[in-house]
Amino acid sequence: MIRAFVVAATVYSAGAPQMADYRPDFLDVPLQNFHKDINLTVKDVVHAAYQFDAAHPMHRVKPYLDFSRRILEETGYPADHPERRTENDTRADWKMLQATLSE
Repeated sequence: MIRAFVVAATVYSAGAPQMADYRPDFLDVPLQNFHKDINLTVKDVVHAAYQFDAAHPMHRVKPYLDFSRRILEETGYPADHPERRTENDTRADWKMLQATLSE
């Protein structure tokens, strides 16, 4: 497995434009095409990952989060609800965090 990866990485690197002076002429076009194909594949995979992320918005996960929050609250966690905190509580937390980081 590692050998195959090393071979593929070497062939990919040999197809890079910076390696044009070092490639044999008869391998120039195939190595360039392999390099371009790998780049297009990576670009397509990244694009597909972004589309998958966009296709599953947070509103589909919200019922599960609400259920989990309800179960946790029934068991007594968290003790203080962040949504019920006052501005003074938040400021006190910031001051504590600043004091901790300054030490």
